[in-house]
Amino acid sequence: PLWNCLPSESVYYLYADRLGTAPLALIFPSVGSFPFMAVNDNMYGDDVSTFNGGVLIVKPDSATYSALVDGYPQYQGNYDISWAEQGFLNYYFHHRTFILPTEYNLNVALVLKQQDEWARLLPATRTIHYTWDKPCRPKNPNLPSSERSKVDLVRSKTMHLWFQTEDEMLSSAWWGEVKTRIAQKGCSTYLQ
Repeated sequence: PLWNCLPSESVYYLYADRLGTAPLALIFPSVGSFPFMAVNDNMYGDDVSTFNGGVLIVKPDSATYSALVDGYPQYQGNYDISWAEQGFLNYYFHHRTFILPTEYNLNVALVLKQQDEWARLLPATRTIHYTWDKPCRPKNPNLPSSERSKVDLVRSKTMHLWFQTEDEMLSSAWWGEVKTRIAQKGCSTYLQ
Protein backbone atom coordinates (compact mmCIF):
# COMPACT_ATOMS: atom_id res chain seq x y z
CA PRO A 1 0.00 0.00 0.00
CA LEU A 2 1.91 2.99 -1.31
CA TRP A 3 -0.44 5.46 0.32
CA ASN A 4 0.16 3.91 3.73
CA CYS A 5 3.97 4.47 3.66
CA LEU A 6 3.84 7.14 6.32
CA PRO A 7 5.74 9.23 7.38
CA SER A 8 7.43 9.33 3.94
CA GLU A 9 6.93 12.56 2.01
CA SER A 10 6.82 10.73 -1.32
CA VAL A 11 7.19 7.18 -2.63
CA TYR A 12 8.52 6.17 -6.03
CA TYR A 13 6.82 3.12 -7.55
CA LEU A 14 8.78 1.61 -10.45
CA TYR A 15 7.97 -1.37 -12.66
CA ALA A 16 10.76 -3.94 -13.04
CA ASP A 17 10.70 -3.76 -16.87
CA ARG A 18 12.25 -0.31 -16.97
CA LEU A 19 15.87 0.63 -17.39
CA GLY A 20 17.24 3.48 -15.32
CA THR A 21 19.45 5.71 -17.48
CA ALA A 22 19.84 8.72 -15.17
CA PRO A 23 18.88 9.69 -11.61
CA LEU A 24 15.20 10.26 -10.88
CA ALA A 25 16.06 12.40 -7.86
CA LEU A 26 15.98 15.56 -9.95
CA ILE A 27 12.19 15.64 -9.67
CA PHE A 28 12.07 15.40 -5.87
CA PRO A 29 11.97 19.20 -5.45
CA SER A 30 9.02 19.40 -7.86
CA VAL A 31 6.92 16.82 -5.99
CA GLY A 32 5.69 19.46 -3.57
CA SER A 33 2.07 19.00 -2.65
CA PHE A 34 1.04 16.90 -5.68
CA PRO A 35 -0.58 13.70 -4.39
CA PHE A 36 -0.01 11.67 -7.56
CA MET A 37 2.45 11.97 -10.46
CA ALA A 38 2.88 9.85 -13.59
CA VAL A 39 3.81 10.02 -17.29
CA ASN A 40 1.20 9.94 -20.07
CA ASP A 41 0.99 6.60 -21.80
CA ASN A 42 1.94 5.81 -25.36
CA MET A 43 0.00 2.79 -26.59
CA TYR A 44 1.64 1.07 -29.55
CA GLY A 45 3.11 4.38 -30.66
CA ASP A 46 -0.06 6.45 -30.24
CA ASP A 47 -0.42 9.08 -27.53
CA VAL A 48 -3.42 8.43 -25.28
CA SER A 49 -5.13 10.31 -22.46
CA THR A 50 -4.17 7.85 -19.73
CA PHE A 51 -0.98 7.60 -17.70
CA ASN A 52 1.38 4.65 -17.60
CA GLY A 53 2.02 2.95 -14.26
CA GLY A 54 5.71 2.24 -14.93
CA VAL A 55 6.85 5.24 -12.90
CA LEU A 56 4.53 6.66 -10.25
CA ILE A 57 5.29 9.16 -7.53
CA VAL A 58 2.81 9.05 -4.69
CA LYS A 59 2.38 11.29 -1.68
CA PRO A 60 1.41 8.92 1.16
CA ASP A 61 -1.86 9.87 2.81
CA SER A 62 -4.04 7.70 5.01
CA ALA A 63 -7.26 9.37 3.81
CA THR A 64 -6.41 8.59 0.17
CA TYR A 65 -5.50 5.05 1.15
CA SER A 66 -8.86 4.59 2.88
CA ALA A 67 -10.73 6.10 -0.07
CA LEU A 68 -8.97 3.71 -2.49
CA VAL A 69 -9.64 0.62 -0.38
CA ASP A 70 -13.19 1.53 0.69
CA GLY A 71 -14.21 2.74 -2.77
CA TYR A 72 -12.70 -0.13 -4.74
CA PRO A 73 -15.90 -2.27 -4.88
CA GLN A 74 -17.99 0.61 -6.26
CA TYR A 75 -15.38 1.47 -8.93
CA GLN A 76 -15.33 -2.01 -10.47
CA GLY A 77 -16.89 -1.99 -13.90
CA ASN A 78 -15.79 1.61 -14.53
CA TYR A 79 -12.35 0.73 -15.91
CA ASP A 80 -10.66 -1.97 -17.97
CA ILE A 81 -9.61 -4.66 -15.47
CA SER A 82 -7.13 -6.11 -17.98
CA TRP A 83 -4.92 -3.12 -17.10
CA ALA A 84 -4.91 -4.22 -13.42
CA GLU A 85 -3.78 -1.51 -10.98
CA GLN A 86 -3.00 0.87 -13.85
CA GLY A 87 -6.63 0.81 -14.98
CA PHE A 88 -7.93 1.33 -11.46
CA LEU A 89 -5.50 4.18 -10.71
CA ASN A 90 -6.30 5.87 -14.04
CA TYR A 91 -9.97 5.75 -13.12
CA TYR A 92 -9.48 7.00 -9.56
CA PHE A 93 -6.92 9.73 -10.32
CA HIS A 94 -8.43 10.89 -13.64
CA HIS A 95 -7.98 14.71 -13.73
CA ARG A 96 -6.00 14.57 -10.45
CA THR A 97 -2.63 13.53 -11.82
CA PHE A 98 0.41 15.76 -12.25
CA ILE A 99 1.86 14.64 -15.57
CA LEU A 100 5.63 14.20 -15.56
CA PRO A 101 7.71 14.72 -18.71
CA THR A 102 7.95 11.68 -21.00
CA GLU A 103 11.67 11.39 -20.24
CA TYR A 104 10.80 9.92 -16.84
CA ASN A 105 9.13 6.85 -18.39
CA LEU A 106 10.06 6.66 -22.09
CA ASN A 107 7.92 3.89 -23.57
CA VAL A 108 9.62 1.73 -26.21
CA ALA A 109 6.30 1.67 -28.10
CA LEU A 110 7.17 5.19 -29.25
CA VAL A 111 9.63 3.61 -31.69
CA LEU A 112 6.74 2.06 -33.63
CA LYS A 113 5.24 5.30 -34.96
CA GLN A 114 7.35 8.20 -33.69
CA GLN A 115 11.02 7.36 -34.28
CA ASP A 116 12.04 11.02 -34.57
CA GLU A 117 10.45 11.75 -31.18
CA TRP A 118 12.21 8.70 -29.68
CA ALA A 119 15.57 9.98 -30.98
CA ARG A 120 14.85 13.49 -29.66
CA LEU A 121 13.85 12.31 -26.16
CA LEU A 122 16.45 9.56 -25.65
CA PRO A 123 19.44 11.75 -24.63
CA ALA A 124 17.50 13.34 -21.73
CA THR A 125 15.67 10.16 -20.69
CA ARG A 126 15.68 9.06 -17.04
CA THR A 127 14.07 5.63 -17.57
CA ILE A 128 13.19 3.50 -20.58
CA HIS A 129 10.09 1.36 -20.13
CA TYR A 130 10.12 -1.93 -22.06
CA THR A 131 6.35 -2.19 -22.35
CA TRP A 132 5.89 -3.60 -25.79
CA ASP A 133 8.84 -5.96 -25.99
CA LYS A 134 10.75 -7.33 -23.02
CA PRO A 135 14.50 -8.04 -22.97
CA CYS A 136 13.88 -11.29 -21.09
CA ARG A 137 11.29 -12.57 -23.57
CA PRO A 138 12.52 -14.49 -26.63
CA LYS A 139 11.10 -13.40 -29.95
CA ASN A 140 8.10 -15.53 -30.89
CA PRO A 141 8.91 -17.40 -34.14
CA ASN A 142 5.18 -17.78 -34.89
CA LEU A 143 4.49 -14.06 -35.18
CA PRO A 144 2.92 -12.91 -38.44
CA SER A 145 5.44 -11.05 -40.62
CA SER A 146 3.74 -7.68 -39.95
CA GLU A 147 4.23 -8.15 -36.19
CA ARG A 148 7.73 -9.59 -36.63
CA SER A 149 8.83 -6.45 -38.43
CA LYS A 150 7.52 -4.33 -35.51
CA VAL A 151 9.42 -6.47 -33.00
CA ASP A 152 12.59 -6.20 -35.10
CA LEU A 153 12.22 -2.42 -35.29
CA VAL A 154 11.73 -1.99 -31.53
CA ARG A 155 14.59 -4.36 -30.75
CA SER A 156 16.96 -2.61 -33.17
CA LYS A 157 16.35 0.74 -31.44
CA THR A 158 16.11 -0.29 -27.79
CA MET A 159 17.56 -3.65 -26.74
CA HIS A 160 21.22 -2.67 -27.06
CA LEU A 161 20.64 -0.12 -24.28
CA TRP A 162 19.37 -2.81 -21.90
CA PHE A 163 22.15 -5.28 -22.65
CA GLN A 164 24.89 -2.64 -22.56
CA THR A 165 23.73 -1.64 -19.07
CA GLU A 166 23.52 -5.29 -18.02
CA ASP A 167 27.09 -5.90 -19.25
CA GLU A 168 28.34 -2.85 -17.33
CA MET A 169 26.62 -4.05 -14.17
CA LEU A 170 27.89 -7.63 -14.49
CA SER A 171 31.48 -6.45 -14.96
CA SER A 172 31.35 -4.01 -12.02
CA ALA A 173 33.15 -4.58 -8.73
CA TRP A 174 29.76 -4.32 -6.99
CA TRP A 175 28.40 -7.34 -8.90
CA GLY A 176 31.57 -9.31 -8.10
CA GLU A 177 30.91 -8.72 -4.39
CA VAL A 178 27.27 -9.80 -4.77
CA LYS A 179 28.31 -13.03 -6.52
CA THR A 180 30.86 -13.77 -3.79
CA ARG A 181 28.29 -13.25 -1.03
CA ILE A 182 25.72 -15.42 -2.80
CA ALA A 183 28.28 -18.19 -3.31
CA GLN A 184 29.28 -18.00 0.36
CA LYS A 185 25.66 -18.59 1.35
CA GLY A 186 25.48 -21.70 -0.84
CA CYS A 187 23.15 -20.18 -3.43
CA SER A 188 25.49 -20.36 -6.44
CA THR A 189 22.82 -21.93 -8.66
CA TYR A 190 21.27 -18.44 -8.95
CA LEU A 191 24.43 -17.14 -10.61
CA GLN A 192 24.23 -19.31 -13.74
